[in-house]
Amino acid sequence: MKRNLITSLLLCSLFVLQAQEKHLTISGKVSTMDTPLVNAEVSSEKSGETVKTDVNGKYELKTSAGDLVTFSYPGLSDMEIVVEDVSSILNIKMNAAVNVLDEVVLEKTKIKSQAQLRMEYNSNKNLLKTAFGILDKDITNFSVRIIDKSQLLFGTIDLASAIQYRFPGVRVERLAQSFNKPTIYLRGASQGLFPAIYDVDGLILNEFPDFIMVENVERIGILSGLGLVTKYGGNGNGGVIVINTKGGNTYRDPRTGGPFDQALLRNNIYEGNALSKEQASKNVPTYLKELYATNSEREAVDLYKEQSSRYTSSMYYFLDVFGYFAAKWNNISLADQIIEDHWYLFK
Repeated sequence: MKRNLITSLLLCSLFVLQAQEKHLTISGKVSTMDTPLVNAEVSSEKSGETVKTDVNGKYELKTSAGDLVTFSYPGLSDMEIVVEDVSSILNIKMNAAVNVLDEVVLEKTKIKSQAQLRMEYNSNKNLLKTAFGILDKDITNFSVRIIDKSQLLFGTIDLASAIQYRFPGVRVERLAQSFNKPTIYLRGASQGLFPAIYDVDGLILNEFPDFIMVENVERIGILSGLGLVTKYGGNGNGGVIVINTKGGNTYRDPRTGGPFDQALLRNNIYEGNALSKEQASKNVPTYLKELYATNSEREAVDLYKEQSSRYTSSMYYFLDVFGYFAAKWNNISLADQIIEDHWYLFK
């Protein structure tokens, strides 16, 4: 009788404990900087179950009171929440992961100004003109792929097809009623669930710019990554297609009003440190000093004939002698004859 009573008490205790473990279904939204996170993972420690958020950042997970639920997303710090028996809705805002380093050694850095980048645009194919200034591919915190006009196929239907053929992971969707207004999705940008937006010569567009001909394109860039949200906001979730046209990227020199002359030497301001005529004359070759020391043209010609046998392979000698007879004695015919006789040295 006593044994049966103890057994009954143990069974009652077990039923009470099971009743206390309340099963729950929690749901909510996962976001960062007011932008929903797609495919963020929500995991239960007790059951081992993991679910992912949808295109709106929403999730639903079966759990129980006292369970430890972990929210994780690449590039963001994991968040752990202990479920209470009154928990039903958990909206989570995740933050960027911060790694604290013991020591950082900066060897060299040089960030160019926007004015310098504008001047380099035509020669540097890693630059793009955007709504936020000139973008340098080498110093961004998101993925950047760039092609220039020489890599585009001009025989395609439109610019969307040209982009699709040149960039892997680009998906173009067309509807019959709006064939010329396709929607482009980029692989790697929110798992291709949001459409890309367009940045045309600094003008941000949500719809495909069907007014741009392939022949008028100077450069195209495909931007994707979480870092775009800080520049383009939530619309940048699906990535950004940057289009630089030929007409929209002619930068003007503020001094002349014309295009930048890349061959023009700048910042070459004379500071009064040039050699004087007397100082320069001291650095002339010995053969010129000897020629200038002669008293007549006849004497200079005789000296030239003597010197030329020692400098038969030096084009610089004959150039100097040409200048000497033309300037000192105004004997242009003799100067020309010297160059003509030794023209083989200049070929």
